[in-house]
Amino acid sequence: MNANNRKKDKQLGMAHGTAVYQLRKALLFQFVQLADKDVCHQCDERIESIEEFSIEHMEPWQGAEDPKETFFDLDNIAYSHLTCNIKASRTPNKRQWTDGQGWCWRCQTMKSLEEFPPCKTQKRYRSKGCTQCESNMKSNLRNGG
Repeated sequence: MNANNRKKDKQLGMAHGTAVYQLRKALLFQFVQLADKDVCHQCDERIESIEEFSIEHMEPWQGAEDPKETFFDLDNIAYSHLTCNIKASRTPNKRQWTDGQGWCWRCQTMKSLEEFPPCKTQKRYRSKGCTQCESNMKSNLRNGG
């Protein structure tokens, strides 16, 4: 680190890069408030402080067909409470379904529970894969695939 950077860090009481990040976040939060966009994308409550403020991607960019485009797409950006954003990121593949439906993790589709075989280890649950996928998997294993 050169002498100029050490001097900046000392004067600011923190790394210069950290200070620049905090300043940009403060400016952004102020503009979001002025534009009346300081409502959480997740819970629809007002974001009251900069400590609560976070920026999130409505559609996750990681794993997207074009991650770079999805990351920089301003129409894909929303604001939220940091805690709401973290909670949403921990359940990124949360699926909404009605009673009598289940998610097949093999074919990635929502199906009727009748399409799932009972789980052999826990009698009150159904298997994670639908009957068709489980059958295909067993067939592939028998055929060496």
